[in-house]
Amino acid sequence: MPQKFKIQIEFNKAVTFFDNNLAHTHKGKKCRICGKSVWSTKSQYCWNCAVLSYRMFCTNKNIPPKARESIWDYIRKYGYRCYYTGMLLDLRDPHSPWYLVFDHWIPGDGRKVVITSSLLNDMKSDLSEDEFWYMIDQLANYRKYGTPIKKIELKYWKRPYIRMLFQKEPVQGRPARQCRICGKPVRFKRSRYCVECGIIRDRTQGENLGRVAVRGIWDYVRKYLYRCFYTKIELDLDDYNSPWYLSFDHRTPGNKREVVLTCVLFNEMKTDLSEEEFWYYVLQLDNFKKKGTKIRKKKLNHWYRLHPVEGI
Repeated sequence: MPQKFKIQIEFNKAVTFFDNNLAHTHKGKKCRICGKSVWSTKSQYCWNCAVLSYRMFCTNKNIPPKARESIWDYIRKYGYRCYYTGMLLDLRDPHSPWYLVFDHWIPGDGRKVVITSSLLNDMKSDLSEDEFWYMIDQLANYRKYGTPIKKIELKYWKRPYIRMLFQKEPVQGRPARQCRICGKPVRFKRSRYCVECGIIRDRTQGENLGRVAVRGIWDYVRKYLYRCFYTKIELDLDDYNSPWYLSFDHRTPGNKREVVLTCVLFNEMKTDLSEEEFWYYVLQLDNFKKKGTKIRKKKLNHWYRLHPVEGI
């Protein structure tokens, strides 16, 4: 019988035992990975390693054999801890931001896959490890000292956000009217918006943002133009493949009345965090990287992500 089917059968038995409160350990036989007692005399694994083995072999087929073996070697040495931060990972609750997930160390490269938490996996998005820590450092310095963020080219960024919904090329001649938002010349003689504001107006309609949210966005644009709400960096309005392309973010997850402008990259990094939670973890990660300070977990009030046990 192929190894995949053996692992799947063992996983199904383990789940049945656990659900019926029949799970127990056998002190005479040790897990081949972590050395703890196996959950069954016929098993090679403890409960945790049996579940992870199933996830790697049966539901994550894109993980190559060498990458799987590297994950096991890491677990043998460090246990179930985040590769990037050393935090203890949750193996039971797929709703938890600390739930164990797999991450490509270099986006798109399956040769090295590491374990991390659901939260850090979302924050890292399509960044390499060096790019991730660079952005954490830049965000932390902006938060603490007001240092402007320096943009860099992200080698592995492949997240097209949205295509243009508004014709960009202006007509010949310069209309006399000014945009009702930013004061630039309008796109058409009968239009109330310039090219940029016309694009944003169409996108707010396409994403069904409420009137209160749209009014707040326009008030912000009139004051600061098209800059990120959180970092004040200038946003890209042209290239929807850029990590700096303008996107809309719920300042508090789930609150549709308060929507702000940010870039796609920071929107991805913020995930289901409130503004306060986002800056808290940015500073925690920055202190860990620079000083080795242990990261203190904090309850996330708006975390809605679910990573099924059967998948990444």
